[in-house]
Amino acid sequence: RNRIARELHDTLSHTLSGTAINLEAVKVVLPRDSKKATEMIDTSLAAVREGLVETRRVLVDLRAASLEEYGLLASLQQLLENVRTREGLKVTQELPEFLNLLPSHVEHIFYRIAQEGLQNVVQHASAKNVFFQLQQPPNALNLVITDDGVGFDDTKIQRGSHLGLLGMQERAASIGAQLSIHAELGRGTKLSLQWKRAHD
Repeated sequence: RNRIARELHDTLSHTLSGTAINLEAVKVVLPRDSKKATEMIDTSLAAVREGLVETRRVLVDLRAASLEEYGLLASLQQLLENVRTREGLKVTQELPEFLNLLPSHVEHIFYRIAQEGLQNVVQHASAKNVFFQLQQPPNALNLVITDDGVGFDDTKIQRGSHLGLLGMQERAASIGAQLSIHAELGRGTKLSLQWKRAHD
């Protein structure tokens, strides 16, 4: 699975991204009266973007295999190591030595949100430093990801401008967890995820 994920990332994902960039460039240099050509390019761009979305979805599913094989703690450590080595970010981490048994669906959601949160830092934050903390109080699990990047207007989350963040909120709600995202322009972003085990 890891080999397939790497191959998809290195070939198909890059090819689709490059094609989309080229199509955007062609639109710029086309004569303004070339309506039909512009429509064809727009159709092609829509198809490429849909392909990119599906490719990324498959990559996420493939890479989540480590969670099933190694557990949440080791999978998060690998995720952080990838951010260090591949992206060159300075990562400060606070992780417990071990985790008590958790429901598999809770582990899955925490991994996905950590993955998405770190990906947002890499792609959008222009950060140099990331702080990653995982704690397991009795009958609970807490995650914090903080960066020193450019931040954003967090009121846009409610207006639907950040669909990735809304997706994380939906994931958190599916396990009864609380997700908060606080950001300020020029002052970084803090993501906090808190889950408590429901009492029988």
